[in-house]
Amino acid sequence: MATPLFIQAPHGRLFAMYYPPQTSEPDALILHIPAFAEEMNKSRRMVALQATALSHHNNGVLVLDLFGTGDSEGLLEYATWQLWMEDIESAVRWLLEQYSRVPVYLWGLRFGCALVVDYVSQADTSVHGMLLWQPLLSAKMMLAQFLRLRVASAMTSHSDNEHTPETTKTLLDQLENGIAVEVGGYLLSPEFYASLPEIDAVRLSFKENKTILWVDFSAGENAKPSTVNRPILNAWTQRNNQVTWAAVNGDRFWNTQEIALCPELIARTTQLLCVDH
Repeated sequence: MATPLFIQAPHGRLFAMYYPPQTSEPDALILHIPAFAEEMNKSRRMVALQATALSHHNNGVLVLDLFGTGDSEGLLEYATWQLWMEDIESAVRWLLEQYSRVPVYLWGLRFGCALVVDYVSQADTSVHGMLLWQPLLSAKMMLAQFLRLRVASAMTSHSDNEHTPETTKTLLDQLENGIAVEVGGYLLSPEFYASLPEIDAVRLSFKENKTILWVDFSAGENAKPSTVNRPILNAWTQRNNQVTWAAVNGDRFWNTQEIALCPELIARTTQLLCVDH
């Protein structure tokens, strides 16, 4: 059974769910870093099912709510990238306090993958590998996509021609000029926007060689990495990381209207992680 708990981090307590292994010595420890905003909420069920499946294969899995999100303390408007890096560090250290000699994997979903790869590239704490679900490795791209939700909402709610339509650029200009922007109940602060790094994934290197499991949603038996992601995968492989790319087909549960599941993703992920260790 999963256990709810709080982890003390520098800026407040972080809520997490811990899925214990089947024995007293797990094969691996896995920390989940969620997607952003509503994508996180839409993904809760899938993440819980995946964590349960991995725990049944003798892994300890910690599903974390970052500062200002979910049931953790704080408000999103006070979050920054560096603060979230410290949250991940606190969660990794909590896992290693439970089992000091067990390999640790970070498991990201969408925007959570950007946090994962940036953390692993600079962390002193040893991380054996990464599991990346449909990675969105550009923080600024994530923000632009999120702002489009407000733009789309404004377009449907204003039908008069006198109203000046908002655009992603005007909203970004507001953030750059020190004005907070609200999107679907989430308040984005200028400080949060300014803290988002430009991650050059192709040039990114890690202190030690890593196992990297990358899973994309892609239809067809002959699916291949996209032209955007192929250079990243090649660059990481050339730096002696053990990189595995896999494709699954199913509902993109993080942005469906109703809560959706993808059993193929759970089965494939469990196979990849459990074969690795």
